[in-house]
Amino acid sequence: MQLNSCRGCFGGIWKNRNAILYAATQETTSNIMQRAEEETHIWHEVNKKPGGDDVRRKNRGQKDRWSPPLPEFVKCNVHANWRNSSLHSGVAWIARDSNGQVKFHSREALTKSGSRLVAELRCIIWVLQSVRDLRRGTSGS
Repeated sequence: MQLNSCRGCFGGIWKNRNAILYAATQETTSNIMQRAEEETHIWHEVNKKPGGDDVRRKNRGQKDRWSPPLPEFVKCNVHANWRNSSLHSGVAWIARDSNGQVKFHSREALTKSGSRLVAELRCIIWVLQSVRDLRRGTSGS
């Protein structure tokens, strides 16, 4: 495991601790490590400097998964993770400008949701509340 994976590893351990305490579930160590490596990779992808790998990927003809918004706009992507009605749901959002620079992001664990649709709707509500709360800190409110 690389040193960069430690951050994700600690996050995975903390999530597993919460799952044991609050959801009466427990993941295997190998699953925690795999998820930590995946989250670390995603974190580095989001925070890497423009150029380099992106240019090589475009030259190979591969499409990017994320497309930037128009200049002067910010794009917000959201995601809800629901496994079943007896577990917590994970939700996250990230806002980036037209250069791909991360402006804001957040993630949260929500209490049990009866279905995937309910989890996704709760995710949207949570994102809207989070963005509204960010707005309260500006002079435009």
